[in-house]
Amino acid sequence: MPNLERILLRNIFNIIPSLIQLFFTIQIYNDADFENITGFTEYSMFTQQDVGLQATNMITGVIVIVDAMVLIGDKNIRSLHDKIGGTCVIHRRE
Repeated sequence: MPNLERILLRNIFNIIPSLIQLFFTIQIYNDADFENITGFTEYSMFTQQDVGLQATNMITGVIVIVDAMVLIGDKNIRSLHDKIGGTCVIHRRE
């Protein structure tokens, strides 16, 4: 059974960007101009002004692409997050 450290390492690519996005989202909601937003289009345009949120989204996208490339190139079908966490996928035959 995996320990907490291994679980956290394996999921680091999900945890860190989510916490960063949460920080930027809270900042957006606390902005005084946020009260004037009445629809999704206005919200989308408003969030596009936040450079930190855009950078986080781009970095997350690059990490996902690199993770997939490592998975494709690995003969044991282990992605980058598996290698960092020291885990592997086990398929059960039924």
